[in-house]
Amino acid sequence: MVERAKFQKLMERVTIVAPKCAGAVAVYPLILDDAPPLDYLLESEAREQGLVSVTEDNSDGSRAHWGKLRIANRSSVPVLFVAGVVFKGAGQNRVLNTTMLVDAESTVVAPATCVEHGRWSPGTSEDMSSTGSSLPPSMAHTLDESVSISVKRGSGHQSDQDTVWAQVNETLKDVGGSNATKSICGAFTSNAERIRSSQQELRYSRGSSGMAIAVGGRIRAVHLFNSAKTCEKLWDTLLSGAILEGLSVQEKDEAPNPATALELIVKAARSKWTSVDSEQSVGCGEESRSTLRGAQSSATVVCLESDLVHACLFSAN
Repeated sequence: MVERAKFQKLMERVTIVAPKCAGAVAVYPLILDDAPPLDYLLESEAREQGLVSVTEDNSDGSRAHWGKLRIANRSSVPVLFVAGVVFKGAGQNRVLNTTMLVDAESTVVAPATCVEHGRWSPGTSEDMSSTGSSLPPSMAHTLDESVSISVKRGSGHQSDQDTVWAQVNETLKDVGGSNATKSICGAFTSNAERIRSSQQELRYSRGSSGMAIAVGGRIRAVHLFNSAKTCEKLWDTLLSGAILEGLSVQEKDEAPNPATALELIVKAARSKWTSVDSEQSVGCGEESRSTLRGAQSSATVVCLESDLVHACLFSAN
């Protein structure tokens, strides 16, 4: 279980740095000192060593389902998967519905959401791979909030699939990348050069353990990790969706004052958190969720033995 008081004190130690800006996007590096070190691998690190696979959940002979993926960790330590990172291949391109630590030498069935409405090939045994891209904040908010609602009613980590599909279609219309299978990957491919250019302008700031991201003058996403190393390796991936969404913003509003982002983080830390019970949890960490009604925001935190692994917050348009 996530210890609320401990987490609140941790969040209140976060300091924020002046933003870097590119187009409609501003990113505020977050500094978190003295976070306990944890022993885990990122999905990308485990994949480089051939220690992890992500496949359709049909290994037991049953028909695969778009809402489930099978993750096998052959490493001697847990592997971290971050919600909203786009995976391609297998039956269709998807994202995981929640951040999770897959325990050492274990296999889990993970909840997933489709981001490729026009393709479904459930019979494949293909190993999926990360695209290095993540959902735009609007979709990430839909995903996180709908999963929180599902968990609260005891239905597991189910998402609002229809709304995500509609948002994918709207993104393809707004920024280009229309494709036969209606995959969000088309938008990232079509705008790859523009995204890379912005990533260079918004490049990682040394020592940052997290980031707050504004799009169109409003804080839309916050990520915080226990480790600056983890944050650095995921920096460009987590920025990619915000940059993509920023391409459709017509007016480049002034970046919010850093105090605004810090205020939202503290408000989230002090909000009412609901622990995900063991029957619904995925992986070996502890997960808690919160909805900030007044701020139209939802937040999730994953810990390991009460120590922070990943906290994220997403705000609606």
